[in-house]
Amino acid sequence: MFRFSRLFTGAVGVAAGAVLLCNLSLFDAKPQLATLDYLANAKLQTIDSSRKNFTEAQDLSLLKDEMDAHGVRLLAVVHETLGVSDFKSFFKGDVFLDLDKIFYGPVKRWASLFDLLRFGVLKNGYRVFQKQIPVDLVGEGRLLGGLFVIGPGNQGIIFQYHEKEFGDHASLQDVQDAIRNIKKIK
Repeated sequence: MFRFSRLFTGAVGVAAGAVLLCNLSLFDAKPQLATLDYLANAKLQTIDSSRKNFTEAQDLSLLKDEMDAHGVRLLAVVHETLGVSDFKSFFKGDVFLDLDKIFYGPVKRWASLFDLLRFGVLKNGYRVFQKQIPVDLVGEGRLLGGLFVIGPGNQGIIFQYHEKEFGDHASLQDVQDAIRNIKKIK
């Protein structure tokens, strides 16, 4: 009995240590800020039918009228066509395919399966569950994405956000502030 108790205590300690390690950002790839020149190299393709990040698509679509008023187009850039037709039912803009993954950063950031043990990932999963948004595990979902607000002309990138973990996305308030900072070109 005494051995089992020590073994159990040790196993619990190892598991707690593993969860703690997964929640530290020691091994995370740090995002590198993209430039407009870098993004201009993307060979985007239009598609009719991404990752299923429907929550962010829904939230950004709520800003569509404000974007239109400021002359900003709402676009999604995906790295695969799996799930795009479902995604489009939640998204009010055009969807483009970036096979070279240029829009995924000068340094592509990949999440590991251990990232599923992060508290933020669990919280994001619960948020999606509460909104009753469909989720699937098909396709390559480990590539972390982001969001760009790009101004017309030579205004360049007004705002950029890089996903830190599964289901993480930019604050809608930050996106609205960036949209309001865009100067209309006449």
